[in-house]
Amino acid sequence: MNNLKINLHITEYCNFTCRYCFAPFNHRADLPIENWKKVINDLKSDGNISAINFAGGEPLLCELPQLVEVAAS
Repeated sequence: MNNLKINLHITEYCNFTCRYCFAPFNHRADLPIENWKKVINDLKSDGNISAINFAGGEPLLCELPQLVEVAAS
């Protein structure tokens, strides 16, 4: 069926203060990289996922090497 798209909120940290934001995060609470790899592997093994989007907060505020490693898994 491969038609589900998943939004992974990989960080709560955001450097904006948008008035319209539905999720005004004000602190950083990132999961360890190994946890994200497990989440992605579990989603991939499900077989119903067609895309994974990285969201947040602002996902590019994660440590970039870790973000690249998670995206590559």
